Amino acid sequence: MANRRSLMHRLAILAAAVACSARFAPDQSTLAMPHKGNPQGSFVLVAKKIYTGSAGPAWVLSPGVIVVRDGKIVAIGTDVADAPADLPVVHLRDAIVTPGLVAAATSFVSPHTGDESIAAGYRAIDAFDPYGDYQEALAGGVTTIHLDPGGHRLLTGQGAVVRLGGPQSAGVLREQADLTINFGEQAFRPPPSVKFQTPASSDVAIPPAIRQRPDSRLGQFAALREAIEAAESAKTRNFHQSALADAWEKNAPLRIQVQRGADMAGALRFLNDHRADRSAAGAPRRGYIVGGAQADVVRARLAEAGVPLVFTIASGFRSIPGDIGFDPDALEADTRALSTLHGIPIALAGPLEPARPSDRDTFAGPRPRRGGPGMESPDSDTGGSGESLADLRLAAATALRAGLTERQVIEGITRVPAEILGVADRVGSLAPGLDADLAVFSDDPFSTGSHAMLVYVAGNVAFEAPGAGALVVRAGTVWVDETTQITNGAVLVEDGRIAAVGRTVPHPPFARVIDAGPGGFVAPGLIDAFGHLGFEGDRAATDPDLSPAVMIGVPDVAEKRVARAGVTTVMTSSYAASGQGSQIAAIRTWGAGRDDRVVRETAGVHFDFRSADPIDVGERLDRRLKAGKEYLEKWLKYEKEFAEWKVKKASGELDEMEKKPETVQVVEKKGDPITGTWEATLSGGPIPEPQTATMKLRLTGSDVEGRISIPGQPGEQKVTGTFDGKRLSAKLDVETPFGPPTIEAELVEEDYLKGKVAVADIQIDFEARRTDKSDVEFKVTRSRTHGKDGRPLPPPIDEGLEPLRAVLQRKIPISVTVLTEAQIAEILKIAEQYDVHLVLRDADGAAAHAEALADRSAGVVVGKQIVTRTEDEGRRVWYHQSDDLSRKGVSIAFQSDAEDGARALPWIGLHAVERGLSADAALAAFTTQPSRMFKLDEEIGSLHPGRLGDLVIFNGHPFLPGSGIERVIINGVEVE
Repeated sequence: MANRRSLMHRLAILAAAVACSARFAPDQSTLAMPHKGNPQGSFVLVAKKIYTGSAGPAWVLSPGVIVVRDGKIVAIGTDVADAPADLPVVHLRDAIVTPGLVAAATSFVSPHTGDESIAAGYRAIDAFDPYGDYQEALAGGVTTIHLDPGGHRLLTGQGAVVRLGGPQSAGVLREQADLTINFGEQAFRPPPSVKFQTPASSDVAIPPAIRQRPDSRLGQFAALREAIEAAESAKTRNFHQSALADAWEKNAPLRIQVQRGADMAGALRFLNDHRADRSAAGAPRRGYIVGGAQADVVRARLAEAGVPLVFTIASGFRSIPGDIGFDPDALEADTRALSTLHGIPIALAGPLEPARPSDRDTFAGPRPRRGGPGMESPDSDTGGSGESLADLRLAAATALRAGLTERQVIEGITRVPAEILGVADRVGSLAPGLDADLAVFSDDPFSTGSHAMLVYVAGNVAFEAPGAGALVVRAGTVWVDETTQITNGAVLVEDGRIAAVGRTVPHPPFARVIDAGPGGFVAPGLIDAFGHLGFEGDRAATDPDLSPAVMIGVPDVAEKRVARAGVTTVMTSSYAASGQGSQIAAIRTWGAGRDDRVVRETAGVHFDFRSADPIDVGERLDRRLKAGKEYLEKWLKYEKEFAEWKVKKASGELDEMEKKPETVQVVEKKGDPITGTWEATLSGGPIPEPQTATMKLRLTGSDVEGRISIPGQPGEQKVTGTFDGKRLSAKLDVETPFGPPTIEAELVEEDYLKGKVAVADIQIDFEARRTDKSDVEFKVTRSRTHGKDGRPLPPPIDEGLEPLRAVLQRKIPISVTVLTEAQIAEILKIAEQYDVHLVLRDADGAAAHAEALADRSAGVVVGKQIVTRTEDEGRRVWYHQSDDLSRKGVSIAFQSDAEDGARALPWIGLHAVERGLSADAALAAFTTQPSRMFKLDEEIGSLHPGRLGDLVIFNGHPFLPGSGIERVIINGVEVE
């Protein structure tokens, strides 16, 4: 019946855990990646900071709120209270939002393959694949790009402006955005023009090739002027002439790509000489310059003309650039020119390499032609163009070194390029009426560790960062442990564990970043050194073989309350302790489920001897540890024999082992002091009247085995134990809620035993006399000790003694609740005798043994009452146990002795500091010291690499006035 009750009790605990899991399962994806599951088209976005890209004074909002409806921005500000109630709210507490980045110069599509020096009919848009996969570019926050028809001819065609991602209908912003002209060496000496007869005929000779211009700087202007005049005056125009005449008549912007200062000056003259309305008094033709390597040479003329400049920044982020060589005229990119270009509208872009159709290794490979002749789409599988676009933000960040302000750089990759490309009415800034193109970064956009976590195009999610499982937390103070604190430091949590800590740490791609600011204080998660979280009011003692971890599942509201208070681990045990010892489990307060929450199933064994006589304390603990020691010795013997067997097996010494019988009939000799029949008497304790029992025992060596008939118990019960010549130590094979009863008796004279029978804290007087020395008749069944191949077999596992086995191997501590100096003295004797790691709980008299406790590295979980009244030479005085023990070198920890009452532990620590304990000592008492007490310092309690990713962000030292908890991270996941 006892076994059945125990089984039903465990099933009830497991059922409660499953029910809790079903009701309170948190959305871990939401906690790990707070931007997951964002709505499409219409929403309210709340971020830590928003760079609007606007030319007005409100260019940065902190915090910021954007209201998006049907893909358009309808409002932007700083107060979420004004947001429409019908829209879902996307909270991005740590995010920095900018307009989607605009790349005004790209090699995104391959240049056309035609030989014509002037080829206005080629359209870059025909090489663009609107269905392509542009995730690489979007991952850099780039949403809008210019498509360049090429830089290898004098006039390569017409550029376009497109968006990447988002609805297909919103992809093309401008099909014919400009006429692209290239001044400089890259356009010199085009191949000869050959016109083949169509259809071919043997009667008509192939005309000779015609040399094309330009081949000099003067020649490029003449060639272009003549081509324009011919296109305008020709009665019959070919394909390219028609396109040129049409674009020229419509005053299409001229995109003039140059590098050298002389070509830039020539471009300014060209724009000034060709008026938009053909009159000398008319405005210069619209246009802008792309390049800038020698822009400082003509900065005054640029400023006077007011012609915008797309400054291309050469970068070698992904590979080392080629050698410049020994040519003294070779161009060397230098962003320092930017510091001289005051008063000039400047857009920043990545490098635009001079492109030639034969340079197939420079550009993405060809794809089937789309639309116009001669243009080829990029091979999006190569990712080359996408990679260079993804580096736009880093390329622009180098401009900060040249002296540009952060605002100038941000506008240089958002609003200004949008204005230059003629699409500022749609993209490039964040204002009501514009498209909701947003780039959400994990950190400051120009931080090297920042990454785009989320990109919207026209209010639709076009890119969402993959779950990196990484988190970077920065703060003014990182409290690693009581000896190491880092000023302006950072912690990297990766895959649920701390991967790095220091002044700087790695920033894996798409890692989430939390910047707590210069006043932020990052500490390890706090530890409740003795609590009952999850027991839900059940105050019964748990069996010694049952870990509280079996009832752990998905956290409930109680766990969340404790977690939000900064307590990330609770040393959980039952309210009452079994006389045989109850297990303590190290449980995290938050997580996706049991696997995330259980730090260690058995982290200690707890005994409660508060009400026991001091001498009795030592005897009871000694009996239990002695049983554990015998159990351990059996395992040590097995491990030794198994190691020897492996050596012999490897050396080939072993032959086939003789199989031992499953059972043997043991026949013992007569005449020993134990074998025979005994009449026992039980009295005292809870037994109102003496009871008798009959025992049949057999002694084999020092092992005792037998049967006992107990009043009130049907049949015979098995007895096993040992006899050392004078003392009998045995246990009965009877299941009780407090473990099996034990017999400790001494052979005080021949045929007479006297001692105690103990069950938990209950002791009964025991005496027995041998009435018959004859051999007893019962069969002793023994398990095989060796396998078929001769290998030793392990001893039977005793779940009730397994925790004590770990205690005696110093893997976990033994925790004892005691009060008086005398009780502590007895406990210290036993701890020294068995060499166990000791944790005392409450221990009002611990100060008298402070030196011994410190020498043994024993810890004290101080009482819940921080300051108590005590007597000192007849005077009642206040006594502060935690401060006293801490100053005497004893490790201390704090306890809740409650379930969700642990949420108040930070206040207890603050009270302890107010009463004299140092703030750092209090923090150590909640972190490093309890972790060492329970042999968990390789898992929790500090922020060293390899520890679990449990940390708390405060806005100051946790135990100084005015500070409070800002964020709680458990397993690398924020408790929202």
